[in-house]
Amino acid sequence: MMCGGLGNIVDADDDVKVLVEQVRRHLLTGAVNEKTGKNYGKLAALKYGTQVVAGTNYFVKVKSDDGSILHLRIYQPLPHTNQPAELHSVQENKSEEETLTYF
Repeated sequence: MMCGGLGNIVDADDDVKVLVEQVRRHLLTGAVNEKTGKNYGKLAALKYGTQVVAGTNYFVKVKSDDGSILHLRIYQPLPHTNQPAELHSVQENKSEEETLTYF
């Protein structure tokens, strides 16, 4: 992982799946729906990459229960801040083959 750059894109591991689930339970689905104006249901993490900043940006490829592929940018603040992860932005109309990139 390069500080400030987007790391390698890899299969979503258990930690990222838990992060997406935690954020989804608390705000992700509502935030995704609010940002897109659509009603996406459950979101499952497929692949991800990270960027180290003052915390970590997670760029996550997810699949919704309707089969749509989305790219999410989730910001996880540093642990000492005691702040929750938050959805930064969403890209819609992606394909499973499309590579995650910085956005």
